[in-house]
Amino acid sequence: MDIANPTDEHAMLREMVRSFVTERVEPQALEYNNRERFNLELFRELGEMGLLGITVPEEYG
Repeated sequence: MDIANPTDEHAMLREMVRSFVTERVEPQALEYNNRERFNLELFRELGEMGLLGITVPEEYG
């Protein structure tokens, strides 16, 4: 893979993550950080999006 020239799939993944961060993470990040809390709802959303375990081959679940 050439990191300077991502595949269409990688570009789509990058845009999906960028949008999620902009729309869901950034608006609440400072508040959760200041309260020293973990936003479990966002973590679950990442799982629903298929982003947890993204480095694990699909054959392993």
